[in-house]
Amino acid sequence: MSTEADPTMVNHRRSRSIRICAAMILFLMVMIWPAAAQDQRVDVYAVEQADGSYDFFANNNHIIPVYVRVDAPTLVNMRPDRELPVSIGMAAGERDRLVFSLEPTRTTGRRGYSLQYSYAQGDPDTARHDDTFLYLLPFAHGTKYRLTQGYGGRFSHYGENEYAADFDMAVGTEVYAARGGLVAEGREDSRTVVPGASYYGDANYILILHGDGSF
Repeated sequence: MSTEADPTMVNHRRSRSIRICAAMILFLMVMIWPAAAQDQRVDVYAVEQADGSYDFFANNNHIIPVYVRVDAPTLVNMRPDRELPVSIGMAAGERDRLVFSLEPTRTTGRRGYSLQYSYAQGDPDTARHDDTFLYLLPFAHGTKYRLTQGYGGRFSHYGENEYAADFDMAVGTEVYAARGGLVAEGREDSRTVVPGASYYGDANYILILHGDGSF
């Protein structure tokens, strides 16, 4: 999905900012657990070298920048070439980015590692929110709707949702983007209706990347 969002009809919900990919654990000649549950927007893979070392590369398959964190929490007769975990910002569509390497500490015997990685949408090193920007209300100009929960609401507006705003609207009401930008992600097939924060991971949403790097 790659399109531009003007302040027109868009169902505007913020997604969770961090999705944790399924962990992949590999022990050489012992076991391989494929990372089948990953969403494939970001993947990390290893390339074995002739000397028994491993180079780890990352791909950003997303249309937006991402911030990737990679770790190898379990090492068996292997050592990293830099301090772990490693966190890097990756541009949209960037591929085959070298993250770190593992070198064997012995030439014979068992060697292995475990690999874990996660990512967040956007790049905190380059994003700088424009505090002067005036956001629009998420409905048609000239209409009014009751605010049911504002900033810091004790029901669910805490943590990353502290500055969210909820409006009482009938099903089918046209919802507008509060700010223009690139439509990066979306979901519209969820039918889950559960009060509280427990449904956040199963909510419909549209994620829009703004010009200043915020979402």
